[in-house]
Amino acid sequence: MLCFWYVPCFRMDSIVCSVFQSSMGFYRKSVAQVPSETHVLPVINCSHSVNLGCQLLDGSKILGQNNISHPGKTVIKEGQQPALAAPIQRIFYINDWQQEIVQRVDDEVVTDLLASKSGLGRAIAQHPGRKILLLNGCLDRETAGMTASQHVVAVARLCQQDCQQTTTTSDFVTDVIYPETTTIPLDWEELAGVHVHPVTSGDNGHYDLTALTQQIINLHSDSS
Repeated sequence: MLCFWYVPCFRMDSIVCSVFQSSMGFYRKSVAQVPSETHVLPVINCSHSVNLGCQLLDGSKILGQNNISHPGKTVIKEGQQPALAAPIQRIFYINDWQQEIVQRVDDEVVTDLLASKSGLGRAIAQHPGRKILLLNGCLDRETAGMTASQHVVAVARLCQQDCQQTTTTSDFVTDVIYPETTTIPLDWEELAGVHVHPVTSGDNGHYDLTALTQQIINLHSDSS
């Protein structure tokens, strides 16, 4: 994992790691009021490793995160990874003997996590502003064969799991921004069918931070 404080532009950062890192820092300083000089030490048995596995829709399994996302010992060029044999159905943890395991945690922790997640999809659906999805410049193993509209529908379907009321795709995604040279198929008619507006960022392959920021500001200004 790259330490994001060494990369001021955040281009090499993992969004998930940043979210966890920032939320942990906020909790320690603002909620728990733990002194900043405090060090956190692991108190788990780390003599055995835990890895990631997934099961595909065709019933086959792939063990190991590298084997899922970027298999092989050589570096594969962006957008040229071999596609998965089928879409991922579920993910799970495995031990050193490649046996599926379930991490046991305190019931109160599970309750708090569920409470923090509950209502997220509903909150997005009820928000009156624009909801913008940034499309990648290319497909990867996990999204091989997917079009732009299928990316949108996948996000909406995940959010709909948290909603009790009837919702539409555009309740969760109103606009898709894509790089000018993206290799992801842009199916205009299907996007229009779910009332999602595609907007090019004008960038060649990678997003320009300044231009992207202005594009998002413009979209929000149009809706106000």
